[in-house]
Amino acid sequence: MAQNQKKQKNTDSIFSFSGKRFLNGSYSAMMIVFAISIVIILNLVVSKLPSKYTEIDVSGVKMYTVGKETKKLLKKLDTDVEIYYLVNNTKKKTYAEVTKLVKQYADASSHIKVIQRDPELYPSFGSQYNATSTTLLVVKSDKRYKLVDLNDIYTISNYEEVYNYGETAQYDFNGENLIANAVNYVTTDKLPKMYVLQGNGEVALDDTIKGLITDANISVEDLSLLKQETVPTDCDCLLIVAPDNDLNEKEAKAIISYLKDGGNAIICADYKVDKKMPNFLSVLEAYGVTIADGVVHEGSSENTYNNTATYIFPELQSLDFTSDLVSGKAQVFMPATQAITTLKDKADTINVESLLTTSSSAYLKSGDDLTSGKSEKSKGDPEGPFDVAVAITDNNISEEEAEESGNTQVAKTKLVVFGTSNIVDASIYSSVTPYDAALFSNAVGWMCKTQNSISISAKKLTSEQITITDAHVNRWMMVYVIVIPMVILVTGIVVVIRRNRK
Repeated sequence: MAQNQKKQKNTDSIFSFSGKRFLNGSYSAMMIVFAISIVIILNLVVSKLPSKYTEIDVSGVKMYTVGKETKKLLKKLDTDVEIYYLVNNTKKKTYAEVTKLVKQYADASSHIKVIQRDPELYPSFGSQYNATSTTLLVVKSDKRYKLVDLNDIYTISNYEEVYNYGETAQYDFNGENLIANAVNYVTTDKLPKMYVLQGNGEVALDDTIKGLITDANISVEDLSLLKQETVPTDCDCLLIVAPDNDLNEKEAKAIISYLKDGGNAIICADYKVDKKMPNFLSVLEAYGVTIADGVVHEGSSENTYNNTATYIFPELQSLDFTSDLVSGKAQVFMPATQAITTLKDKADTINVESLLTTSSSAYLKSGDDLTSGKSEKSKGDPEGPFDVAVAITDNNISEEEAEESGNTQVAKTKLVVFGTSNIVDASIYSSVTPYDAALFSNAVGWMCKTQNSISISAKKLTSEQITITDAHVNRWMMVYVIVIPMVILVTGIVVVIRRNRK
């Protein structure tokens, strides 16, 4: 008997390969190895999944998630696109919003490839694309490329408060809009084209303004009507920015002919004290408007900037291309602007609409008053309200003529006239208000019919505060102080009773 017990004991020893303890231990070890293997395999599988399945965007404004418009663009994408991310590993963490967003683009389409290029390791890489020190992304296809600047991705939303009152800057993140439009730009077969008139001392466009135009997926090219007789047929919009000298008769006729054929134009005019510009004015008069003599002074302090009479904030009117700005209560800055007058004898086919309007307290100063610096209102000064920007449409032929000719495809001309070239002054965008830029961009889009461009609102980087009312506090106090403890107590009583019955 003792011998059998000893044998049984030896059999159950951990050192016995046939004992129960060994078998149980082996089984446990195998399960542990199996569980570890499953975890490793799952990690490997998950690491290969797109980030949209593995990373949850818990930000209130969906900072790291592409929206519906972007998804629609990427779904129909059939051209390969490379996004070069010009950062080192440290900057990748600094610009976490961009880092995660470009990964979302790559995950959403097999045609997009994101490639990091450290400027320190590849110092000459960006130069082939004319990249600057603030260029963050180069979006490229076989058709063309586009640069996305760091300062356009992260923008200050409270310009006036920061620059005038020293408040802390609040940043917006505009990454999705810029990247989506860049992808659209480099993959579009045909881009609308804007020509900028040159040769008469026009105000030159700086890179910021040109960037606004190209951001809307519109190409820009200079045009001299002194060298060629007509406006090119591929011109979707002609931009004329405050010529210092008058157009010659040939140029004026070429512009009017282009507009009569259904062309479009944005025209800016600056006040000239001693210069007459009849040919320039003839273009405007052909479309029912002219420029009043003088510079607008605003008599209402509520509509001026820094209490300067010529620094005015006119009222923005709601039109097809301004409704979003009006609903957002945008303020457009128009310093040293002229008044635009609608002619009584304009053609019936022409429709002139107010775009920017002063208050009734505004008045005009001209000639010697301006050169001497006199700004107070005098007797005889023309009184407001004045239009300082207008939008013009012309069907070119009347409805009766269209019916008689059977021409249902009437060429519709569009013009926007601003009373100052300051609407395209980039320094205003950064120091006073960004809405001059927004209005100009909207006008360009209206001209060029950029239906294919994408408009995605910027997302605020400032953390949103959660407001909890007294009602919320009382409701959750009832849940945590009364309801949950009662549930636990009742559950405990039920468990005890059931155990006692067994």
